[in-house]
Amino acid sequence: MVTPGSEDTWADVAAPSLRRLVQNRLNQRLSRQRKREKEEATGATRRSRGRPSKASATAASTVITPSVAAKVPAKSCLSDSPSNASYTLATPGVQDFGKLVLKLVENLSTVVLRRLSCGDPSSDLLLHLTTLNSLRAVTYIMGMLDLPANEMHDDSSISQFNSQDPVVVARRHLLPPSLQPTAAQVAVAHHPWIDVFPFPSFRDSLLRHEEELAADEGEHGDAVLCGDTLGLNPHRPAGLLVWGDPWQAEAWEVSEEFASKWRWILHGCHEIRASTNYWRARRGEPVLEEEW
Repeated sequence: MVTPGSEDTWADVAAPSLRRLVQNRLNQRLSRQRKREKEEATGATRRSRGRPSKASATAASTVITPSVAAKVPAKSCLSDSPSNASYTLATPGVQDFGKLVLKLVENLSTVVLRRLSCGDPSSDLLLHLTTLNSLRAVTYIMGMLDLPANEMHDDSSISQFNSQDPVVVARRHLLPPSLQPTAAQVAVAHHPWIDVFPFPSFRDSLLRHEEELAADEGEHGDAVLCGDTLGLNPHRPAGLLVWGDPWQAEAWEVSEEFASKWRWILHGCHEIRASTNYWRARRGEPVLEEEW
């Protein structure tokens, strides 16, 4: 029997829209838990979802600092092929998103430092670097938003921008313009993961499609979208790449693969399209001509 835990109570949430949001997310969590229990009972293997789980019983790589990396034997370079890379895995007992992200960053750093110490110019090194940059950028923005890691992980969390607390409201104006909430972010109850992207039009698009994304358990659900943006798939780079200060929209671009898969979400997101084509042009690559 699946029942809500004490942390899932929402009776004290007054606003009807917030109550609906919390109840919907709680229902989704219980539904997923029932599916997992059914799959475990039948011996089925559940496909890994894009958003990190609370705990993964898999050992992670030993962290290598720059001083240690210089001493790594050359043969160690052979152990970090994309098929073997463990940077998407968590250590046993990791219970919150923040620790998981930290472990991801540590493992990515291990791979990158080892490759650099061996003078390995393999093309997949860029994959590790771009994913590392994206993870660091998102965690940096979480800090700017004063967004605790456990709130990012909790499906029932509600954005601080839905709060009318005077202190919280006053703090919004201290944020860079790219991260200040839109009218929709203030008016529509939503999960705080939407707040970490420095593109107002993209955040509004996520809000318009939030129920659709949350209901999809397949390749176009919110968990997969989250994983695609951060590059949690070890065989392809992050969908959102960053080349400068995380809070500056013009420092980001989307990968061509991400733009193709999530075009319906990116429709009308002119900031991302402009910055993407700027970085592609700098590299001498053709701009993405098709309108989003």
